[in-house]
Amino acid sequence: MELRTFHSRPRLSADWSGEYEEKSSEWFELFLDLVLVAACANVAEKLKDEFTLEGFIAFGLMTSLYVTSWHWYAHFHGRFSESSLAHYALLFILLANVAEKLKDDFTLGGFIAFGLMTSLYVTSWHWYAHFHGRFSESSLAHYALLFILLGGLGTMVLASEPGRHFSIGLLLVRVALLLMNAAVYRVLPASRDRLRVDMAILACSCTVLLLAIARPTCSSSAYGVLLVLEIVVLYASRIRHWCVAPGDGIPVNVEHMTDREGSLVLVALGEAVVSAVINSRHVSSPLPSRFYVMMLLSMLVNFALALFYFAVKPPRTMHAVHQSVRRASLFTFLHVLLLPTILALGVSMKFIAEAVLRNERLDGAVVWLLFGAMALCMVWIFLLRGLHYWGAQPATTDRHNVKRIIHCWWALMVGWPLLPLASGQVLMVMAPRGVDPLVALGAAAACVLFWIFSETAIMNHLAALSEATGLRTPELSPLVLRVKSSLGDLTDLGVLVGAAPASVLIVGDGNFSYTCALARHLHAERQRRPLPRLRIIATSLDTADELARMYPGSAAKLAEIRDHDITVLHDFNATKLETYKDLLGPEPFDRIVFNFPHYAEGGNKRNKINKHRQLLTQFFHSCHHVLAPHGQIWVTLCAGQGGTPAETIVRAFGDTWQVAQCAASAGFLLYDVHEAPVDALFQLGYNSVGHRLQEKAFRTHAGLTHVFCGDAIGHSACFPLMWTRDISFWINDGFSDAKLSPVLQTIFGPQVEIAFLKIDDYVSDAGRLAYGYRLTLSSSVFALSKEYVNAKCDEVVDLLDTKVW
Repeated sequence: MELRTFHSRPRLSADWSGEYEEKSSEWFELFLDLVLVAACANVAEKLKDEFTLEGFIAFGLMTSLYVTSWHWYAHFHGRFSESSLAHYALLFILLANVAEKLKDDFTLGGFIAFGLMTSLYVTSWHWYAHFHGRFSESSLAHYALLFILLGGLGTMVLASEPGRHFSIGLLLVRVALLLMNAAVYRVLPASRDRLRVDMAILACSCTVLLLAIARPTCSSSAYGVLLVLEIVVLYASRIRHWCVAPGDGIPVNVEHMTDREGSLVLVALGEAVVSAVINSRHVSSPLPSRFYVMMLLSMLVNFALALFYFAVKPPRTMHAVHQSVRRASLFTFLHVLLLPTILALGVSMKFIAEAVLRNERLDGAVVWLLFGAMALCMVWIFLLRGLHYWGAQPATTDRHNVKRIIHCWWALMVGWPLLPLASGQVLMVMAPRGVDPLVALGAAAACVLFWIFSETAIMNHLAALSEATGLRTPELSPLVLRVKSSLGDLTDLGVLVGAAPASVLIVGDGNFSYTCALARHLHAERQRRPLPRLRIIATSLDTADELARMYPGSAAKLAEIRDHDITVLHDFNATKLETYKDLLGPEPFDRIVFNFPHYAEGGNKRNKINKHRQLLTQFFHSCHHVLAPHGQIWVTLCAGQGGTPAETIVRAFGDTWQVAQCAASAGFLLYDVHEAPVDALFQLGYNSVGHRLQEKAFRTHAGLTHVFCGDAIGHSACFPLMWTRDISFWINDGFSDAKLSPVLQTIFGPQVEIAFLKIDDYVSDAGRLAYGYRLTLSSSVFALSKEYVNAKCDEVVDLLDTKVW
């Protein structure tokens, strides 16, 4: 997600070539959908109350107005990408125009029952969310079990009170989940150790529920035991690795769990807005103006909390679910706490709505429910951010000014929960006999507006700093500010500095328009001043006949290129440079240029990312045979493809070509990244072709040029690669962290920076102790490849398992 800024910075979401990143529904679109649910319920209820011809006409008219309003925004977001605060403000205006049990029993006992019932719903939801996050299952048998699960949830909703029917619903859910896990247990032997524990807990839960069904008077006590089993015992078993050795757990799809938890939060936030709209239908007289103001303010508070929750999504490697079992368990547990807190906030808004309709004032309990729930929400959101970023933000590679800004961000988050508490106290002192509901809600809205503007100011400042230095890095982590490249760009390749001769190899040039543009620029420079001797060889994968057939306009370009004494080679494979030494000559190249490479076999078939990575890896390995010792490799990619922190269009890391990782496997460092000068190249006659293997352009806007060099010449990487690996090994009484560090440094070498954190411990049945550690490895001067890291980690484990401390 991009840094949130004050002013608009829209981008196109697509282009006519069809080669653009996929775009899923954003959280604010789902929030809009929740409001549409309320609208649909409202007009449907109106038709039920007025089932006449006029009612049908009004129903069709109102429905059409809602749907067209929804489509306007859906089409806007389908065409543009926009994340500024101004955009969110306008969206709120659009939204503005488009937990009854606690309210009825607002006592200590009501609060306890509210927390108990909410937790039972949330744990039931989490069981299936975790199942679907770990396994992919689409059989008819699974859907049959899912229907049983849904039937159980429906029974719980209808019963709504502790008792036999509610217990039957809970039992149906647990039985369905137990059978789902049993099916996986039978098919996937590798998952059996972890599933054995989960299934045992589910079986115990079923036993407790059977007792509750037999003795309904003990239902509440049984539910308490159930929550202890499914929260305390379950999370303890995961954190302490009961019956499961470290490394034998089941991996979770991080993105899926993030989306599911986000959906849970949106459902809770939307409940207050939806129910308030629906429940206003019982008022026979026209709604007072104060009620509409109340609706705007309550929606603002809920919308702002959603904005905070979704504000900074961490990349996969920094996500709490990815970092450790402890953090993943706490991530889930905090959502268990967050949901009832949000629902309690919604209940306070129901009280406020009722007070507005009755023209009454709020007593102290409702005021503290409102501001206390807001403060608790911010505490849980702060802790969630801490799980993701604590220890990683600010990063050690960040500049001093960036660290200072991020420290301010942390300080603001610590102080945020105090603001609503102070506001509530001030209101109670100023109005001891009762607070006006709109004043209370206005104070709550002022709190969230302060939160929004203070955090946006920090994000906006970070984005401005990035742009001032030539590159805008859209992710808060890691944010690395760099000076604009002084290496030159694709119009000169940095070879015009000084008088030393240079040799340039251009590969994969399609219709040769880039070579032609480069030749024109060099010719213009040569008219102004003497240039060093340049040897340029331009190549393409196609044969001469294929080139003429695919790109009819290439003939004129080839003639112009040859007029500038540039050698042209056809049928030239960039991944096998060593096989063309007779054609290339003995002189190594100072620059090797590959613009917008792509794996062409298979036409426009999507999901070829692995093939693209393979192409890049083979190309980098081949460059060793013809590159000069101090030479550079220039690779230009479309926006979002490279996967470096310099991207302005961010894709999930797994959906990128991972160009720096591909280069590292061949021993090359990412020395520099800068924006490709496509406008200047277009003016020189360059035109990108190759889309669908035809003379059609593809998207080059915001493309980046990546400059690589060998790691033996002493340059530092602009974005050092960072790898995390989990290792576990047996220890004895003489072991300590201080003794581990020199062992790791000896194996990985002095050029690798190593940080390690203990994440697990495990005791075998024989009483032998094992520790699990997370290694974080990076190097700014060494091409730290995945192959090197994996090999060295295996070497570390082999040594540590047999080492006597």
